[in-house]
Amino acid sequence: MAKFTDLFLDVTKDGHKIPKENYLPQGKYPIIDQGQEYIAGYSDEAEGLYEDVPAIIFGDHTRIIKYVDKPCFLGADGVKLLKAKDSSSNYKYLYINLYFDNLIRLGLLARSPTFSSLTDKTLYESLKTHPYIVANEKSIHQYAEPYNQPSFSEGYVSLTDFGREFCEKTVINVVTVHLPPLKL
Repeated sequence: MAKFTDLFLDVTKDGHKIPKENYLPQGKYPIIDQGQEYIAGYSDEAEGLYEDVPAIIFGDHTRIIKYVDKPCFLGADGVKLLKAKDSSSNYKYLYINLYFDNLIRLGLLARSPTFSSLTDKTLYESLKTHPYIVANEKSIHQYAEPYNQPSFSEGYVSLTDFGREFCEKTVINVVTVHLPPLKL
């Protein structure tokens, strides 16, 4: 498994940070910070606009991760701007992996043990043959090195007890579905 520093460069210095007190409620260009809202505010200034997108913004205090595909400014506090070292990287794929890794590190989700998968293999077939997956698999194969071709890994992600309790306390209208135990 690759290390974070093998995949990403911190290019925060290339983005222009705008202090919160200078955010506008409306404007030409979005300001992306580490808060819950995707867009924290706006600026009408053009100078310093970060245009080398796509990129990933990471909140080093909140641990919130955002995928950015349009030119923007950065919020001033605790924002890291990340670019992939490999210019042909699929940023949406990297974003999703960072997001899930974050939930796992927080203890909300757990990965299935290595080499374990669901007994009913038909549950994977609809995912493997889904048009979105098939289309993106082709583009990923196109850019991957011959020695590092992607493959499907049958496994699962599940809520931990802590994750379940967290959802019950914080998510409104949680519906609990009781499934039979997994047979591995």
